[in-house]
Amino acid sequence: VQVFCAPVPERQAIRVWCECASEARTGVEMEALAGVNAALLTLYDLSKPVEPALRIEGIRLLFKEGGKRGVWLHPDGMDEAERERFKPRAPKGLEGAACAVITLSDRASEGTYEDASGPTLVIGLKKLGGEVVAAEVLPDGIEPLAGRLQALAAEGVRLCLCTGGTGLGPRDLTP
Repeated sequence: VQVFCAPVPERQAIRVWCECASEARTGVEMEALAGVNAALLTLYDLSKPVEPALRIEGIRLLFKEGGKRGVWLHPDGMDEAERERFKPRAPKGLEGAACAVITLSDRASEGTYEDASGPTLVIGLKKLGGEVVAAEVLPDGIEPLAGRLQALAAEGVRLCLCTGGTGLGPRDLTP
């Protein structure tokens, strides 16, 4: 997710874009729209003491690519600067960043269930160029996770993906 802001002096305005990308089988347009709104509300809050008659307007999805439809462009179009800024490009890799995967599951930690999500995440991190330094299964609960996350951070792990759980139960405290 990246948020961009640009002044539009002739309109006494600020233009905000939020670009989101994902490799998942779901769109991220709602995240992009939420990102734009969060940025605009922040600008509003910081500017209202100087100019209380502010407006937030014209929020729209500019384009979406991927999925079943390929590329979709908003009927109002994009200007040249927007087309250049948002031209397709390869996803940024992790460039050797230290990564970890933690699966949270009582059954998997006891050995009565074999987790498949953790190994899948390890493969994905490696494809993106990450160095997976830990892939572990922990029992459900806040403390096992919190303590391990603190230790991994102290060891220089920059990204930790947590997975696990097939439904809510009395010990599913980590979400």
